[in-house]
Amino acid sequence: MEAKEHAFSFIAGHNFYDIPFFQRNYVWDESNWEDLLYSLCEARTGYLGSIILKQEKTPSGETARFMVIDGQQRLTTLSVLLRACYDSIMKLKEELHYPDEVVSQFKSTFQKMCYVIIDSFSGEKRIKIHHSRLDKDSYERVINGKVDEQEDESGIKSGIIGAYNYFMKKLSNYNKSKLQNLWNTLTDGTTKLIVKIDLGLNENEQAIFDAINTSGMRLTCADTVKNVLFQRIIELYDGSEAEKFAFELYEKKWTPVFLNTPEDSLFWSKEIRNGRMKRDNLEILLHSIAVIKGFYEPEGQKISELADCYKDFINKKSLEELIEFISEIHDYASIYKNKMQTNDDMSYRFDDYLSRLLCICEKLEVSTFNPYILHILKSFESNKDEELLKKKCFEIERYIMLHAMCNATTKNYNKECVQLIKGSMTISSLLENDYEIIAEKFYDTLNNMERKDKLSKLILFWCELYERMSRNLDVKELPYKFELEHVLPKKWESNWGVDNLSVYDESGSIITDVEKARSIRNQSVNRIGNLTLLNKKLNIQISNSSYTKKIKGYGVNLLNDFFITRKLIEENQLWDELEENQLWDERSIKTRTDYIIELVLKIWKVTECF
Repeated sequence: MEAKEHAFSFIAGHNFYDIPFFQRNYVWDESNWEDLLYSLCEARTGYLGSIILKQEKTPSGETARFMVIDGQQRLTTLSVLLRACYDSIMKLKEELHYPDEVVSQFKSTFQKMCYVIIDSFSGEKRIKIHHSRLDKDSYERVINGKVDEQEDESGIKSGIIGAYNYFMKKLSNYNKSKLQNLWNTLTDGTTKLIVKIDLGLNENEQAIFDAINTSGMRLTCADTVKNVLFQRIIELYDGSEAEKFAFELYEKKWTPVFLNTPEDSLFWSKEIRNGRMKRDNLEILLHSIAVIKGFYEPEGQKISELADCYKDFINKKSLEELIEFISEIHDYASIYKNKMQTNDDMSYRFDDYLSRLLCICEKLEVSTFNPYILHILKSFESNKDEELLKKKCFEIERYIMLHAMCNATTKNYNKECVQLIKGSMTISSLLENDYEIIAEKFYDTLNNMERKDKLSKLILFWCELYERMSRNLDVKELPYKFELEHVLPKKWESNWGVDNLSVYDESGSIITDVEKARSIRNQSVNRIGNLTLLNKKLNIQISNSSYTKKIKGYGVNLLNDFFITRKLIEENQLWDELEENQLWDERSIKTRTDYIIELVLKIWKVTECF
């Protein structure tokens, strides 16, 4: 690898620069063009970012070729700006009184930077930057000066022609000095604008890219995998139409699922948070496929090694095997996109077992079992056994929930996911050997949900939907949008003090020891039975009020849409018969905790696992 600061005039060398068809298309817009002009003409920062080039295999005697690994947006835009600057100068050459030799020098410089001269005598030349099919036509029209006046006036706001139009409009307002300064900045060899990183034939572009800090769009693992995969197809294809064959395969299998619409591109680039990490959907998919296929070991390898694992796998396969692998990626991607996604606007039903599993994984931030879920969904595509799929989804859902409710470790999830895919273990056998999944820890957790709001919300939400289904209520589906409320507030001392409100132990007896009473009331706050769902967050003053003011006085019962909360209110509405907060005390919390636990036992068949 060689990394050096360069002037943009480096491009004047006798080389071709190839942008593979499988890279993203030109995406810079007016804000990027404006920033570029400002950097060159106003700020004069002298640094526009980096370009990574990788040497390609070329027969002896032919013009050297370099693949643009990263920086195609920057490289393309600078060359378009050069064309616009050249055209602007040519339009004003008589007004600016340039002598013929200066005009000839302008033309010669432009030709050297934008074309490879094939034959000096015939004048045959070819454009240096070989764009992908997505942008090839518009780029060549700009560089060849074929953008007509109608297009100039059309006000195109995006794309390569849009960039040219934008620059022509801006440069029309430049005076002679400013225009000449821009030309010199772009063409002389002294103004260092970029860092050019040259890679040899066998160097690892992903590892190098990850080791440096570059501006512009990040080269993701997915970019590297796609590049390597289709480049390998081209290398293995026996014939002169290798790129055409690879492009047709790309259009048939890759584009329809990943790039068919702008919404597709946004979906696959959307980042998902998993604990402290963020990964986009495409990288999550590729990670899952690598685990399923067995060439990536999640227990022993880092996610940063995923691209290298793909490279090793791809380079060992024949052309026929790679064609089949691309079809597999297409099929897995279709399943992932159509069946494995949740969003903030979707509503859930209890009997939709797949969405229930995905909701639980998302809210608990468990992505480790994504490969296994994708695996069983792919298997379903061939066997269509709905009951078997339902059974497997429920098993993994219960396994995840039991770990959360027993506060058990998840450190073995990666290993267990691989075992499940291989069939060397089942969920039942994993449960049998898990010493942390025990009744004592399960009940301890539900009786102390402190700092477990995420789990509390999840449990109560699915209890709500279970009740709606089992009681055949009119509305059986809900979005995951609600607030968690402690009925006995966390700060209970001001309105629920033990000095004037009785505290009860488990047997229902009044506690006379003040310190013990305070301890029991503190413990009661975090029991699952003291938590409920509201469709609107209460302000602190209302939340900390007495029970009657909280429920009756402020109309909590009127703003709530949840069955389990209405049930709580209806069972504690003897407003005139009991003292203010005795409508809700340790006895009420115990009763409702038992009710919630009973629902949990039914929903996840917990007792079968102890």
